[in-house]
Amino acid sequence: MLGARAAGYDDAPANFDAQHLAHQRRTGARLDFAHAFASAKQLPFDDRYVGTWARGRADSWIVHNWKPVANWADIDRPESRHRVAVAARRIKHLGRPVMLVLHHEPENDLAQKGKRGRAAGTPEQYRHMWAVVRDIFADVGTDNTVWGMAYMNYPKWDDVVPALWPGDNLVDWLWHNAYGSATRPDLAANIAHFTDLAERHGIGTGKPRGIIEWGIAGVERAIALDYFEQATAYLDTDAADAIDAWMIFDSPGTHNEKGLRLGFDDKGSPFNAKLRAYQQFVQHSRFRCEHC
Repeated sequence: MLGARAAGYDDAPANFDAQHLAHQRRTGARLDFAHAFASAKQLPFDDRYVGTWARGRADSWIVHNWKPVANWADIDRPESRHRVAVAARRIKHLGRPVMLVLHHEPENDLAQKGKRGRAAGTPEQYRHMWAVVRDIFADVGTDNTVWGMAYMNYPKWDDVVPALWPGDNLVDWLWHNAYGSATRPDLAANIAHFTDLAERHGIGTGKPRGIIEWGIAGVERAIALDYFEQATAYLDTDAADAIDAWMIFDSPGTHNEKGLRLGFDDKGSPFNAKLRAYQQFVQHSRFRCEHC
């Protein structure tokens, strides 16, 4: 299955729906998943254009990242539980399946000695937050939600990955990032880093697995192009059997990394060779219906 977070292109209006439709035209690939985000100050589908996609694209799901609370311990506050119930009713009324990813990439949000800035809490509080949200959705009767857990896949945080796992009974999909960089230019190694870690700790055994964000920025053009060519070659290996979905991050994101966009390099100049490499990737036979 294929997905994308698409934003930051001038060839279409800036809204979610238009940017993802333009991504499909640009890449020649239909999206099984469109990737949306909401902060702790927002509710899922506050962006009406995300709702437009969810209601109007019968063949494409929304994968919606959402932080129910900024601090995980606050999930027990009445106002927090009320907000979760509002979110549950909103998703229930969509009438179509939605994948909800709770507080994605939690590893670097853990409270730690000497950590600067505001931390979200402890692993125990994270797992409790998950359980409370699931209970509230069940109480509301929201049964059109698929639950996803998304990890950073960054070696610095490997030791906290097992402690953050909400539990097999609470998670339907296991997701992780597969970003490349100047120091991590090997895509297969980056993917194996997390899949091996999850296997060692028995995380997500038997569950669908996906790459929730991938791409490369901050590197020379040749390295960026090679990363996408590696992706196509990876699909021909047995290791790719373990991956059920790929969601490209075709957007500059909150850090304004221009080079994450498929059509551009780090300087914001057109990079058509990289776009063509991705077009070749999505044409692979693994993404055809006989492999669905």
